[in-house]
Amino acid sequence: MKHYVIILGMPGAGKDTQADRLAKKFPSVIIKTGDIARELAQEDPDVARILDQGGLISDELINVRVAEKMAQAASDSLIIFDGFPRRVEQAQWLDTALSKEAAVLHVCYLEIRRETATRRLLGRQRADDKVDVIARRLDVFEHETTAVLDYYRQSSRLTIVDGEPTPDVIEASMHAIVSSWL
Repeated sequence: MKHYVIILGMPGAGKDTQADRLAKKFPSVIIKTGDIARELAQEDPDVARILDQGGLISDELINVRVAEKMAQAASDSLIIFDGFPRRVEQAQWLDTALSKEAAVLHVCYLEIRRETATRRLLGRQRADDKVDVIARRLDVFEHETTAVLDYYRQSSRLTIVDGEPTPDVIEASMHAIVSSWL
C-alpha cells in the first residue's frame, strides 16, 4: 500500500527541512510545490508576477504539475507533499486522484506563530522574502490554507506538530508520527 504524507504549515514553518529529513529516514519522493511554483515562474511572467506579490498560482497549473510528479513517483511507497494542497479545491482534487489507487493519506501541520514565521523568513535572505511579500503570503495562508486544515480535521486525517522548537526536536516528532503510520 502506498502512503502519502502532506506537510502543511505557514511559510517559514520548516516544511522543506522536515520533508528532506523524512526522506532521509524513509525511502520516499518529495513533491515540493515551492519548486513547482518557481519552475512555472521561470516559464511564465504572469506566474512570476503573482508570486512576487505573494499570491498563489491557479489550481489548474499546480494540479497538472503535481499529477506529473505523482506519475513519476508511481513505484515509491511513500510520497511526501511539501506545502500541497493549499486550497480546499486542491485537497478535493487530490482525494479524487488518490481514490483510484490503494493509498493512505496522512496530514501533518507544522504549527507556528506568525511572528516566528516572519522571523524565520527574514533570516533566509531569499529574494522573495521581503517584509511586505511575507505579510501577504501569511495573509494568503491564513485565508486560503486554514480551510484545508479544517477539511482534513473533519476527516480525522490531521495531526498537529509543534513547529516552534528546533528542527531536530521537530524531526523527532515527525519521525515518530510517520513511523506509526507506516
